[in-house]
Amino acid sequence: MNQKQKTRLTWAGIILAILILIGGIGWIFRDEILLLSSNSKVRTQQTRVQEQPVPRTTSYLGRIRNAQDLLEQGQLSRAAIELSEAIAEHPEIIHPYVLLGEVHLRARDFGKIDGLVTALQNKFPDAPEINVLRARKFIAREEFQAAQQILQTSNTEALDPSMQLYQAILDALQNNHTRAKEILESLTKLPVREPIVLDDKGVSEIKMEATLTPELAAKVAALQGVYTQFYKFTDGEDPHLFALLAKALAENNEPILARSFADVAIREDISYVDAWMLRGYANFLLNNLPSALEDLRHAYQLDPVRPEVEYFLALALEKSGNKTEAALFYEKLLTREFAYKSEVRWKLITLLTELQEIDRVIELYQTQAQEEPSPTKFISGLHTLINILHRPEDALGITETLLQKQPENVLALNLRAWALIETNQLTEAESLLKKAEKLNPTNPRTQLNFGLLKEREGKPVAAREFYKKCYELGEDQPFNSVIELAVERYNILLKRGDEAVKEIPASSP
Repeated sequence: MNQKQKTRLTWAGIILAILILIGGIGWIFRDEILLLSSNSKVRTQQTRVQEQPVPRTTSYLGRIRNAQDLLEQGQLSRAAIELSEAIAEHPEIIHPYVLLGEVHLRARDFGKIDGLVTALQNKFPDAPEINVLRARKFIAREEFQAAQQILQTSNTEALDPSMQLYQAILDALQNNHTRAKEILESLTKLPVREPIVLDDKGVSEIKMEATLTPELAAKVAALQGVYTQFYKFTDGEDPHLFALLAKALAENNEPILARSFADVAIREDISYVDAWMLRGYANFLLNNLPSALEDLRHAYQLDPVRPEVEYFLALALEKSGNKTEAALFYEKLLTREFAYKSEVRWKLITLLTELQEIDRVIELYQTQAQEEPSPTKFISGLHTLINILHRPEDALGITETLLQKQPENVLALNLRAWALIETNQLTEAESLLKKAEKLNPTNPRTQLNFGLLKEREGKPVAAREFYKKCYELGEDQPFNSVIELAVERYNILLKRGDEAVKEIPASSP
């Protein structure tokens, strides 16, 4: 292996895919999350506002897209429900069945795959997708010879494009890179189209015998890109090629094949760190955590200063429940040159909050407020500091930084006002709320915080009016949790005082 080939694999693509898939705190919390006051009590069903069910208006294509998004997020059960509804709506279209097969493959539910194959044979007896699904089932079980028997044909070009792709992958795994490259090259010449379209006749399905879906095209492009990159430097085969192919497959939801290519790379060069990382990551994707930890710990022994090793090891430790050790590796990452330090801090905040290391959590929040001052990402943390830990003074510094970074942001103004109310700095809080109201007069959250302010000032009648206004403004908006608290506080104040005022009705639980 020459010096260029020894260059480490670039892991940014895999890490970014993981961050998108599993998310961080910053992506989980949205602007609708509740701004609780420290004196709010546990909600009762009598004062609780429930989100009302909305009639389902998702189109057929929208349902397919929803299923694909859920599939990529790893929410397999929900994806299966969406696809079952799509199949019931248009049972004559095969594509939802294919996606349902993908769900079962990722869940490694081979019994359901067999049942789906039987159903397809009855409904679409000549569909090439049937053999594709059968071959992929054998691949998922690492029975590659059985998969090859399905894929083999005297004329490779007669195969369905999906079958051609898996034929190329299995050829590469057997070191037949010449044939693999030829198949991939022929596939790149095919047009790329969505399998389902909406036209004047309604929903219709495209015949895909000589066409690539966008997902299939992405896999073809990734694998062909590996060969293009590798053969710029050499005409031979070595562990680096297998590692590159493994990485491309891991990035494109083929963990079994990725692990198999990583196995080859390790056999060729047992000290190849990237190969151990790739096999560990593939095992992580397959939820084989003991093997993932074993491989990633070995990679760490081989190179204890690689940030990618520490990142993947932290992920596997966290998922396996070893939160203290995972937090240590996330901490190490913050001392390295690593492109995703912000998301590492969010993950570390979550772990250390669970481990009750609150002083360190506050430090991390302060750093995040400086470097990523998105107010929506701090709501849950501020709730924890103010309502659960009863440390509103620590929230002051965080909200001050957020407001300095975004002085015209209505949510930042509300968060700062909230912290000021909880530390009895009422004059400054009122000034900020007036500014927020001027910027957006219809924001229910501002009215909620005005109500909390008036309660703290000992003015329950005025507080009720603000809570009522919050309810009226937010009734038809996605502020259910904000309205919920406003209703609760309104009705509590009502029962304490003026019984003649009409109670705000709560939704039935």
